Amino acid sequence: MIPDEPESDPLTDYIIGLFWQLEAGRRIVVSATAVVPCRISMPEISGVVEVIGEVMARPALDSIIFAMDGEYMESIKK
Repeated sequence: MIPDEPESDPLTDYIIGLFWQLEAGRRIVVSATAVVPCRISMPEISGVVEVIGEVMARPALDSIIFAMDGEYMESIKK
């Protein structure tokens, strides 16, 4: 049985949605020995925010996205 999604709010939904849109467009470096995902950059965040709109101050949004990206990058190393 699939559990119900936890309750959320529009701001949390916006941040999570933004992160997954950035993830979908993540740059990948491919070499003969490895495939390495690149960190999300400020210009990439700006590009998505330009399309979907800005609902919070950019410094705070950038900090949240970079923290989420750091956790994500750590999780894929394991």
